[in-house]
Amino acid sequence: MKIVVCVKQIPVVSQVVLTNQHPKLEGVEQIINPFDEYAIEEGVALKERFGGQVIALSVGRKENDKCLRDAMSVGADEAILVQDDNNQQTDVLRTSYILSKAIQKIGHVDIVIAGKVATDGNTHQTAPALAGWLKWNQLIYVKKIEQIENQKITVWRITNLTEQKIRSPLPVVISVVKEINEPRLPSL
Repeated sequence: MKIVVCVKQIPVVSQVVLTNQHPKLEGVEQIINPFDEYAIEEGVALKERFGGQVIALSVGRKENDKCLRDAMSVGADEAILVQDDNNQQTDVLRTSYILSKAIQKIGHVDIVIAGKVATDGNTHQTAPALAGWLKWNQLIYVKKIEQIENQKITVWRITNLTEQKIRSPLPVVISVVKEINEPRLPSL
């Protein structure tokens, strides 16, 4: 099974200063998007349960390699940075399109996992847009992956009103919530 985990490097929001209504990002510490840590953990946990490979994938500037190194330190097997120095951090359509092309180039991907939201843009739209570009099913706000067998996945997802058990054929794009797991600490 080939699992791609989408990761995004974001500024520490509390350190961002607005100047003339634009964020000043120079000198601001960059971290992995917190929800992507849950996505990475789930990808690694699926690899441990069902076998396969985890590839961390990011779009952005050369400096985004930090979030990819973080992903590899907790169990991702490979990391790919699609360098796009012109990428606007919150341009969902552009980012999801680039991710879709990278996933197609990787080939034979069964599951794409993303955090439910990037805390710098807060749109909740990258995973659904990515599923649209790939023409794959999307399972959003997943809190538990129950089973994968016979090229089908069974998950529990949360909504504002209830929890739902859903079964979908692979390949699929999943966005995960923080209730799905507890991210592991990096190994030395």
